[in-house]
Amino acid sequence: GGKFYGFGEPTSPNEVDATLPSDGFTWGVDLGGGFTLEAFGVHLDLQVRDAITRYWDKTQHDLLFTGGLLLQLW
Repeated sequence: GGKFYGFGEPTSPNEVDATLPSDGFTWGVDLGGGFTLEAFGVHLDLQVRDAITRYWDKTQHDLLFTGGLLLQLW
């Protein structure tokens, strides 16, 4: 996987020599898993995914939790 970064110009003057973000590309890895529960004819599907990347020598985690409800009508 990968992630592109793009930032516009700062909205206020940089008077203190702050470190500003820079455009670029970083590699990443997606890890995840899930499981399904069933009760009274209803299925509940739960999943979690973590997109792990590195930006400015720091590890970034983008966690995503999803769930789905499956109902059998007929």
